[in-house]
Amino acid sequence: MAPADVVAARATGVGAGLVVFMVVWVIGNRLTGQLWPPPVGPVVAMIVAILAGVLVAWVMAARLVRSLGPRNGLPDHSAQRKGRNRPEDRPSP
Repeated sequence: MAPADVVAARATGVGAGLVVFMVVWVIGNRLTGQLWPPPVGPVVAMIVAILAGVLVAWVMAARLVRSLGPRNGLPDHSAQRKGRNRPEDRPSP
């Protein structure tokens, strides 16, 4: 996988997180404004929106980077990171 692909995947994940942040903030502010007085409602909505946006950005970016897989003839080292395909696990010739 090329470094530009990884950057693009992460940027897409961040963009999805920002969309979620905006939607949760707008809807959450309206709902929490009905439940709590003005100083508390918007603060609760903002905290929830930030947490939701960060979570979505992180998960989406990780999924998109993982979906790229090995590219450009580079080997896939994910099996070695997970503890599989170690030299001692391979059958001897």
